[in-house]
Amino acid sequence: MNAYWYSIQWGFKPRLNKVKASGGCHKFLGEIYRAELDKIRAQIRQGAYDNKGDKKMAILHVTSNNEIEPHLNGGKPVLLNFWAKWCGPCRMLIPVLEQLDEELGDKVQILKVDVDEGPDLAAQYGVMGIPHTRIIINNNIKDPLVGYVPYEKLKMIVESEL
Repeated sequence: MNAYWYSIQWGFKPRLNKVKASGGCHKFLGEIYRAELDKIRAQIRQGAYDNKGDKKMAILHVTSNNEIEPHLNGGKPVLLNFWAKWCGPCRMLIPVLEQLDEELGDKVQILKVDVDEGPDLAAQYGVMGIPHTRIIINNNIKDPLVGYVPYEKLKMIVESEL
């Protein structure tokens, strides 16, 4: 198995570049490199970046605490939604979150966690039933909203926390 040196660059266009061994580079196995590249491609497909490669606000799918932490320290409130593909009420909540993102996307960052892909994260936040939504402001976690929440009610709750 070959090992390569790659650097992860998150400037205007997210990419992995093969570079000579130097400070700030990480040694990746070929499989890890492909996994990291797949994550970047998934974020691009999910709409985290526009056609020019600039980051834009959108609903982001995360699977680990490392992916959540930059948003918690970003100064914006975070709406963290735990869901699953097989969950009917979770699928009903998708258009509600998309509409909320359209209207309040510049004021709040919406993150989604698939409990099947991130069970440790779900356990960390005490998720006992889905859909489970948390609002986090300045690392202060508010009470959970469990189950389907209509758009008007969710918008009112989010705006009251801003």
